Amino acid sequence: MSGATVAVIVASVGVLGTLASAVITQVLAQRAESRRSDREEQGRIRDQQASEDQRKIDQLRNCYVQLNANDRHYRDVMLAYA
Repeated sequence: MSGATVAVIVASVGVLGTLASAVITQVLAQRAESRRSDREEQGRIRDQQASEDQRKIDQLRNCYVQLNANDRHYRDVMLAYA
């Protein structure tokens, strides 16, 4: 191998490495962005689920309050009748 051939090979490897590093950097950045988006979506889903669970708990609590109020009213009417 002559010096010129070695120089061309070294230059080619350098150029290809530089181009490949840009592509690799882009791919890694896209993966990181995808993971970040997935985490945010999971967080939103957890928040929505927690909100829905809290709404159901509040609704159940309101039903119990109404049931107890109606029970007291019924008991008072029955005591007044007796």
